Amino acid sequence: MTYFNNLSKQEFNAELEKYVQESSFKEIFDISPLEYDSGYYILVLDEYCQVYIGKTSNMKRRIMNHWSRQKEFDRLYFGSLETSRLSIDSFRALDTTRIFVSLTKDINDEDIMIDSFDDKYILNRTLGNLTSLSDAILFRKPRVLTSED
Repeated sequence: MTYFNNLSKQEFNAELEKYVQESSFKEIFDISPLEYDSGYYILVLDEYCQVYIGKTSNMKRRIMNHWSRQKEFDRLYFGSLETSRLSIDSFRALDTTRIFVSLTKDINDEDIMIDSFDDKYILNRTLGNLTSLSDAILFRKPRVLTSED
């Protein structure tokens, strides 16, 4: 929690605003109409200054899936305890304060979208499009903590 408390909410909001303005993301307030829509989504956890960027062919189902999953204790971290990022599935609907979506059938650039957001504010634990555990381990995104964290 110390890591999250040390992040600047002002810098986080500036990064998010810049990211959204430079892309085709729009803020939404109701996921119900998105049941059969595909595209990218950003789940914003303002209290923690964190975002999660994902892609899906069924926006509503995928977002609801994040909020309802129960992670095994040993799956809450990925890699070492010191460098792991928390799983987005560790949080619940009320932790998510804002949602942005970009509806598109072309959902092939998830890695680019993840890597173009400032790393200290992102919960994604791996690159996108990974199909195996060995790839997930190889391409995991460790949290780099500084001495102040």
